[in-house]
Parts: sequence; C-alpha cells; structure tokens
Amino acid sequence: MKVLVAYYSLSGYTESLAKAIVVALGGATSGGGGPAGDAAGSPPSGFRVELFEVVPAKPYSYFSAGVKGVTQAMAGTIVELAGEPPTDEGFEALVVLSPTWGWMSSPPIRSFVAALPDGAGRPAVVGVTHAGGPIGSFDRLAGLVEERGYRVLERLSVFCYDRAAIRAAAELTAAALRAQTG
Repeated sequence: MKVLVAYYSLSGYTESLAKAIVVALGGATSGGGGPAGDAAGSPPSGFRVELFEVVPAKPYSYFSAGVKGVTQAMAGTIVELAGEPPTDEGFEALVVLSPTWGWMSSPPIRSFVAALPDGAGRPAVVGVTHAGGPIGSFDRLAGLVEERGYRVLERLSVFCYDRAAIRAAAELTAAALRAQTG
C-alpha cells in the first residue's frame, strides 16, 4: 500500500510527527523520505511511504503565523501553495498533519486538503500538533478530509513537546493502516 504522509510544519514539531509516522510504517526519513526496503526495493512493512512537505508560496515567520496565519486559519482561508499537490494515482492511503493555529488546522494544510483528488473512500489518518489546546482542531481537519471523500480511521491530537506522545501517535497510525491491508 502506498501511503502519502503530508504535513506542514513551522517550528519542526509537526515534521517530527510526520517522520515518526514514516518510520513506524517502515519507511526511511533520510533522502526525502523514500521507502525503506531490501536491495530489490521491496518495503519490509508492505508500505511504500512518501513524505510530502506542504509549503506555502509565501512562507510564514513566527510573527506572521501568530498574527496573519491564525486569523487566516480561523477564517478558513485558502492560501497559495508552492509546488503541485499529488495526483490521484499517487497513493492508496493518506496521512495529513498540521500544527494547530487558533484552534484550527493551518492555512497551508487547509489549502492542501482542498486541492486533493477525490478520495473515493480511501483510508486516511489526520493529526494536529499543539502546545496545549487543540479544542477540536483534529475533528475539524477530519471533517475537511472526509468532505474530499476519504475515510478517516484515526484523529490524532499530539502535544508537541511530548516525544512519547509523538511515538505513540506514530504507532497508532501504523496500526490503523496495517489493519486496512488485511
């Protein structure tokens, strides 16, 4: 099963979660996050994992994220992204991860989800990182992903400073996706 792990990270915490999920799925995080495998290229876990960083066309600073980004998140603003989103043929399962801004997912992730191809019932896991108050942001992100036709298996809410919580969320994601493969 090919899994797309898409994330936006300003401070690196959501990126840490994304990379932990790639590793839990049996992928490698060096060299762009390509799949781990034997010499023939066969992934040992049965997953082929692509790590996809969502990048806004106009990057945020910590200041602009706190002022403009939070306002955009709360308003549901779609922002321009750098690069092209993945195509319909590119993956069989989806993981979408975002920092929490103003109790919402970040504008880059909202924009990424809006550009996704129809999910046609494909499995997905959504997750948010936060510093103390997700207040339903993971449920709102799940709703956006479900509107695109994906079947959300898990909703993750991860306190960004807790390494054990990041590892546990990665393992929960891997278990949910393993259950889909038989």
